[in-house]
Amino acid sequence: MKNIIVILSAITLLSSCSKSLQEEPKNFLSPVNYYKTEADSQAAINGAYSSYYPDQVEYMILEIQADYATGGGSFTSINNIDQVLDAVGVGRTADSWKSLYIMVNRANAVLNRVPEIENMNEDVRSRILAEAHFLRATAYFNLVQNWGAVPLRRTETVDLSNVAIPRSPVDSIYQLIVDDLLIAEKGLPV
Repeated sequence: MKNIIVILSAITLLSSCSKSLQEEPKNFLSPVNYYKTEADSQAAINGAYSSYYPDQVEYMILEIQADYATGGGSFTSINNIDQVLDAVGVGRTADSWKSLYIMVNRANAVLNRVPEIENMNEDVRSRILAEAHFLRATAYFNLVQNWGAVPLRRTETVDLSNVAIPRSPVDSIYQLIVDDLLIAEKGLPV
């Protein structure tokens, strides 16, 4: 009797799936099913803006090293950030680096995906793309000002295959900044 139950169970399991499973995402967002409408593109550029928060830490990292400013309290070490890289300083620096590269990646996603949206007002598309160019230029300006030669990403990072890229020369980063700002100037309203 036991053998019959095992054999029937095995036959049922093996014969129940006639074709392989194919997942069709219907209830979650992915880059494949997200960029469909003008509202999606507006939400995407809003997401790029939200990744840039010039908070107190970033302000301190960007400005405190200047000769006209001094840090106080827990920000005293930022004056000597190139000499004192303790756990707090490294964490603050890493947070700034991370938020800037999140902004770069989100701006790149908009630049890569919004041109493919059909049935979109061309003026809105142009403005959103110009905003993405401006945000990417802003992020790279802050990155190059703080760290010099940094990895230059012109396309959206969607998997781990191109995460570890070498630094690009400072001149090529500034060229991208200028190119992006010229595009932003043409596409943004006064």
